Amino acid sequence: MTNTGMISIPNISNAELNTTDVVLANHLYVKLAILVPCQILSISCSLFIFINIIKKPSKLIKPIKNHFVLALLITSFIQVTTELSMVENYLHTGTIRPSTNSYCLFFNWYEFSLNGISLFVSKLFSFSLKYPLIIYKS
Repeated sequence: MTNTGMISIPNISNAELNTTDVVLANHLYVKLAILVPCQILSISCSLFIFINIIKKPSKLIKPIKNHFVLALLITSFIQVTTELSMVENYLHTGTIRPSTNSYCLFFNWYEFSLNGISLFVSKLFSFSLKYPLIIYKS
């Protein structure tokens, strides 16, 4: 097996090598090169915020508005550390491991559940900010 880019291609001559395989391998490299630094920054920023919340809980958790931000931060942290790692595994190897229907169903359920939770918390947060402004403005 020769390794072209990130995708393992069986031993074939250069004449049989399809250029789309090389383009796909380079495309996966670019996505991976963009995602890894963003993931590292996201995890480090989330950890910094978690540490500050632990050090000064009364200042950051007492206001009710911060509970929504904390819920968004937790779901985002879970998504970045788990779901994005599964995507990076595909970008690194070029294949989905394990290649089963149950894994595909789990991955889709997991990704859409985390996205749905984030959207729901964002909706609640926007309503909770808008409601006092409308009621107490008059």
